[in-house]
Parts: sequence; structure tokens; C-alpha cells
Amino acid sequence: MECEEKRVAIYARLSDRHKNQKDNSIENQIALAREWICRKNRQGEGLTLYRTFVDCGYSGTTFHRPAFEEMLRHMQSGDFHILVCKDASRIGRDYLQTGEYLEKIFPRYGVRVVFVSSGYDSERQMPGSLEGNLCNLMNEWYTRDIGQKVRLVKQKQREKGWYLGSLAPYGYRVVTEEGMR
Repeated sequence: MECEEKRVAIYARLSDRHKNQKDNSIENQIALAREWICRKNRQGEGLTLYRTFVDCGYSGTTFHRPAFEEMLRHMQSGDFHILVCKDASRIGRDYLQTGEYLEKIFPRYGVRVVFVSSGYDSERQMPGSLEGNLCNLMNEWYTRDIGQKVRLVKQKQREKGWYLGSLAPYGYRVVTEEGMR
């Protein structure tokens, strides 16, 4: 029996506000995925890294991300069979749309999806499981929660008269007092 080559794509995403978090860095996400591939190859799976797709500076609340869209085109062409990500939130933080990808779109193209940090593998677990749905729901909730907190802080700073821009207008300079600008 001839063994079919199993090509693996890695997808990593990082939004602007998380660029400095070491555990969520693009490099760390890719390293986790590569370690998974190496571990599976030691177990005899015969995986080949096809390509790594990276979106840096894009929120998971939108699915219009250049590398994500390119990855989908490659998937539709049958260029890879397995997609590896750090976790489900890298695919997206919209509960319904992420579920649509996991339950319908990826399976339609015969793509196995693996989330390394949660141990999810669509080959072993059924899409739409309670655990997967709760995880996707929590990812969406997190986005809304953090957005609300940031808006509240900015509102309080505005009420105190603090300058909220990144650069001072021409002819002015930003003075830091008590740790705030």
C-alpha cells in the first residue's frame, strides 16, 4: 500500500495590541506547531511542512486577513491536508464564524485541524463538540470584554483631560506626569 504524503500548513496570527506578549508571539506559535509536526513524525506520521501563513497586526474578529485568505485559497486547491495552529482563537474570535470554518469549511476540503495548546485534533474529536463550542464562545467573549475595558479607561482619561493621541500636535510636546501623558 502506497503512503500518501501529508502536507501541513501552519497558521499564526497576532493582533497589534499583543505584539509584546512573549507566549503569544508569532515565533512561539510557529515553534509550537513545528514541535507538534516533529513529534508526529517521530511517531511515524510522515508529515511534510507545506507552508507557514502569518497575519501580524490583524484582529481575530475579522476573517479578512491577507494570509488567512491566501491559506484558504491553497486549501481549496488541495495544497495541504492538515492545518496546525496554537489554538482556536488564532483562526478567529467570532464564535459563529469560527464554528463555520471548523464544522463545515475545513471538513469540506478534507483538512484536518489541530490546535496544539488545547490538544484539539479534528481527526479524533468531532467538530461542534461542547468543549470546542465553549472555547470559541470564550474567545469571542474575551474580545468583547477587553474592548469594553479599553473604552472605559480611554473615557476616564478623556474626562480627566489627558491627551490620548500617539503624537503631540505640531508645536507641542507630550509631558509625562504621574506616569500618564
